[in-house]
Amino acid sequence: MALSDVEKVYQEAVDLIGDYTISENSNQDEKPYSSCDLHYPQAKNEMIRGYAWNEGTKLALLLQDATRPAHTYQYRYPLPTDCLRPITTTRPKDDWRVLHGFVYCSYKFMPDHYTIGSTYYTGHYLQYLDVTYLVNSDFTATLWATDVNFLTTKLEPYGFIELEYVAKIETPADWSVDLRHAIILNLAAKIVVTLTGDGERRKELLEELHSLVLPHAHAIDAMQGKPKQFFFSDYTDSRI
Repeated sequence: MALSDVEKVYQEAVDLIGDYTISENSNQDEKPYSSCDLHYPQAKNEMIRGYAWNEGTKLALLLQDATRPAHTYQYRYPLPTDCLRPITTTRPKDDWRVLHGFVYCSYKFMPDHYTIGSTYYTGHYLQYLDVTYLVNSDFTATLWATDVNFLTTKLEPYGFIELEYVAKIETPADWSVDLRHAIILNLAAKIVVTLTGDGERRKELLEELHSLVLPHAHAIDAMQGKPKQFFFSDYTDSRI
């Protein structure tokens, strides 16, 4: 039985340390496998969360939560389940804050009203008779009795905000070469003292990661496009 994609990451990490082997016959309760298994989730998420990698950045619409904040802010919006770190919201210059799994702010967009002939897209929201609906499948509005089958009711006329965020990337096949290198180095740095007792080797691995690999990776990542910002106009303001 061949190594899984995650186990291949383990093997590459231990290769940086010494003569260790991760194989299909490895005892998962013994080092180095158990050390890799223990530290891998943190080693991975630290590297992904610490920078807005293109492959790890997503755009989402967050629907207003039914609970109104106790003070300071007017609305709150639950973060996506795969969110590691919010980057920016609809109005990045306005005050917003992340607290206990929610974005808190005092602004929102209102969904477009259902209109015959309009096209609606998966993941967006619309309003019909002061009820907010989530669009589950792309469609062009023809007849409400039929089109409602493409929607999920969200009850009250809730608003939403746009969010750009760093998301979890669980599958190694979805990592860029540079992100993979960074995660493997970070994992190696976390397990090297356990395997060898060599604190100096840990310092060397971290120095390579932060002085060479990450700056290079960030430079390459930045070449793939200019970071997007949410802009707002009088038209946008009129919908808030």
